[in-house]
Parts: sequence; structure tokens; C-alpha cells
Amino acid sequence: MFNLVGGLWPLLHRRSFEAVFGPKNDRWLQYTVAGLLAGNGVAQIMATLSPAGVVHARRVGIITAAWLLAIDLTYVPKGDIPKTYLLDAVMEVGWLSAWSHPVLRARGPGLIPTCFRVVGAVGQPVIYFGFGSRFSGTSRAPGR
Repeated sequence: MFNLVGGLWPLLHRRSFEAVFGPKNDRWLQYTVAGLLAGNGVAQIMATLSPAGVVHARRVGIITAAWLLAIDLTYVPKGDIPKTYLLDAVMEVGWLSAWSHPVLRARGPGLIPTCFRVVGAVGQPVIYFGFGSRFSGTSRAPGR
């Protein structure tokens, strides 16, 4: 949701975005980055309903956060972008930390956070919230 909202913000209310992060000369670039960020958010949200999806969402999250952090830390000191982008840098560090959580680091097909876990009997999905360990609502055999 963070990436989706962060991408939609300049698209839906450019003036408030620019009030926080400074005016932009190249609107096309602002809208391009915003659209890509929103697209990453959508890809992450849609991917989280399967065990393999968490691995995908994690990869997209890490790449997005690392790249935005690198941009923030490169161009704020040069004075090319406002210091308010350091707030974004702090958030990106937070996301990198969150994505490094052991539950989200899992590569196996079964280990995902239960806030994304859909478990149900015969077409009755139930979404659990919190962190857990094993994904038990899949008919997929281990190792496949």
C-alpha cells in the first residue's frame, strides 16, 4: 500500500505533493515515476495471496526501496532535491528492514506472513492477520 499510495499521491494531488517535496519542472518525469511506483505497489498487493507471491512482493519491495533510498541519498546532499526527501529515505530504510524480517525472507513455498495468508475450506477463504510460520491452505505439495 505504501508504494501504491506514494505513487498515486502526485498523480491525484500534485500541489500537495509539491508542497512537501518541492516543485517539479519535468511533469512527465514526475508522472512517469509516480506511475511506476504505483504499479510496483499494485504488483506487490496482487502477489501476496500466494506463497510464491510473497517472494515476488519482497523482491519488488527491496528493489523499489533500495533504488529510492539511493536516489534520496545521492541527490539530497548535492542539493538537487529538497531535504524533505530524507523523510522518504528514512521510510525506505524502514521498508528494507521490514522486508529483511525472517518470515518475509523465506524462499520456500510455505513460509509467508499470515497477514497475507489465505486459508479456507472448500472455497471459503479466511484471511488471518499477524505473523505466523507455515502456509497450510494450499494443495501444493512441498518442494513443487
